[in-house]
Amino acid sequence: MDQQELWQRYKQIAFKDFDKSGEWPSIQRVHITMIRRFSNEPVTLNQLQNLYTRSTGSTTFDAYTPASLHVSELQDLAEARWLVNEFLQVVIMCARKQLESDEDRPKISSVEIMDRRNLDGATIRRLHTLLQTEMLILASGGSNAERTEWSYEIGSDAHLYRDVQTISDYLEVRDRLLGRVTIPSEELPQEPRAEKQIGFKRPG
Repeated sequence: MDQQELWQRYKQIAFKDFDKSGEWPSIQRVHITMIRRFSNEPVTLNQLQNLYTRSTGSTTFDAYTPASLHVSELQDLAEARWLVNEFLQVVIMCARKQLESDEDRPKISSVEIMDRRNLDGATIRRLHTLLQTEMLILASGGSNAERTEWSYEIGSDAHLYRDVQTISDYLEVRDRLLGRVTIPSEELPQEPRAEKQIGFKRPG
């Protein structure tokens, strides 16, 4: 099994766990799941930790703490597409609200997103986790312990996402703002435009 296939398998296992709990699993948890499910294709914990570090650019201090995946890692994962789309819609909401609000420091809240997007508390919890791992979208604020209710000031540069229509657009703007150079590793399928994603539903 090559590294790309192993990384895809890692993401699938990690996202399945995240989808249930709203918490990212540790590399160790993904490892034990993987070796039990694919016992004929052994992989070491150290191999997975090195793979995670190379693939995400993160530095993990150990394999037993939550290891987050960003939307850039989730964009090609079919089972995560519905959540990536909801994340994109929240980014667009933040950009538009910052430009259209009369407030000097406009906020975005879980209540507003739930009403606008018709989402449940579990999805709001997942979105909170994704938003917290991204940059330049949210500023100061807080949440309840379950992260199903929260409110944050919109980041001062969120308006720069005002023209994004796909997750690829979002990542291009984000990486430019962060000074990153993105080198595509493979050709990804063209995503539908954001306005056509509004009705995209999570699989049953």
